[in-house]
Amino acid sequence: MANRVKRLEKELTLVKVENQFRGRFKKEKVKRKEGLRPALLLLVNARSKEAFGSHPLEKDLVSIFLALEKLRFRDVNLHQNFLQILAYPKPFFNKLIFYERLLEDFFELEICRNFATWQRPKSKDQVVIFKNLFCHLFVKYKIPVCLDEILDKYGSWECHKFQTATQILFHMVKGNGLHHFPGLPFKINSKVNYHFFNAPSQLDLYQAICWAMLIGKQVPYSIALKIVHKLGVLQDEFIWYKWLDDLIFFLNRFKDISQKDLKSIMDFFITQQSEKVCVHIPGLKDTIDVPPLYPGFKLKGRSVASVLRFCEEWKKYINLIKDIGKGANFKTSRFQPFRMSYGKTLVVIKQVKSVRGLVKEGKLMNHCVATYAGECASGESTIWTMKLYPPNQKAKKALTIEVLEENGFINEALGQFNRAASGLEEKWLVKWAEQEGLERS
Repeated sequence: MANRVKRLEKELTLVKVENQFRGRFKKEKVKRKEGLRPALLLLVNARSKEAFGSHPLEKDLVSIFLALEKLRFRDVNLHQNFLQILAYPKPFFNKLIFYERLLEDFFELEICRNFATWQRPKSKDQVVIFKNLFCHLFVKYKIPVCLDEILDKYGSWECHKFQTATQILFHMVKGNGLHHFPGLPFKINSKVNYHFFNAPSQLDLYQAICWAMLIGKQVPYSIALKIVHKLGVLQDEFIWYKWLDDLIFFLNRFKDISQKDLKSIMDFFITQQSEKVCVHIPGLKDTIDVPPLYPGFKLKGRSVASVLRFCEEWKKYINLIKDIGKGANFKTSRFQPFRMSYGKTLVVIKQVKSVRGLVKEGKLMNHCVATYAGECASGESTIWTMKLYPPNQKAKKALTIEVLEENGFINEALGQFNRAASGLEEKWLVKWAEQEGLERS
């Protein structure tokens, strides 16, 4: 009896496995019917665009067919090579866009090996297959390692986001040097091209170009790597070329600078060249975008000590923002700004509305107004600046003013180095106080 039960269980198990296999075969059969295979065979055998009239992918198939016809008139051998790719027993890709991209390459690049000699890689990753096939067909000479990432992105149909990078890829696949590429916003020589080919493997394309330029100008290897790894804070692909010479000249002037000072200066300098810096606020999941304190900062003519002073101001600025959190921009005061003419000079009193403005005010006036950031963020106080605009001259700072918001009291009004207000400044201050109903001691 026990043996009979075991035999029945075994037979049931075999039936279950058989049904599973049948289900898989049915799914695979449906997949083959509904997949790209019929569409690719239709492309191989089509003699006119009317052959795709009832197909769901009619528009894409007609586009590829017309391109194939152009390729046939241009070069019969190329046309046959591409038909072999389409007629391969098992489709390489599950999207037509890969075939479209490959067909575009037949027009752009010179084929150096026939498709018949290609061995399909064991990987099932479509990007890997595309990359392997692309290199077999078109890459005759060695290309830099940093172009591998671009080739991966190109194969995964993201190349519209990397137009310049794709152009560089095609340029170098044809056997040309980077120094002959016309699309760069700056000139490089054959020496930089040599360093570009030998750039460290962990660098992307734009970092490798920057690294090659740094090495070509005798910047030490380790420092060059530190610089290019900090380029991630920048938004533009080649924005660094505008300030790279300034940084190189500074580094060559002060070759004995300590590693600690060098790190502080590079961190500060590169962040000031960006449009914004992401700052993590303790206790919050989100980061906030902070504008640079000294946009487009220049190193020319500055000593290490003077740059380090700017670094300290930047650190204070970031620490203030971290303390304040998302309140880096202050609330607008209930009191209105003030404008009046004194002869040909325009007198303006307006609110300082951000931590950045507060730090700059303290820097220009040489006083500690930046320490009032907490009061400004809470709405307890507002800080105002009085400026004079003489005709045909730059604006001049006159006073920094603190107003207590609750009772409308002008608590302080001090000039540069905490000097007291002059007679005229006091007169203008009183007029503003009368206009807004402020009290002045």
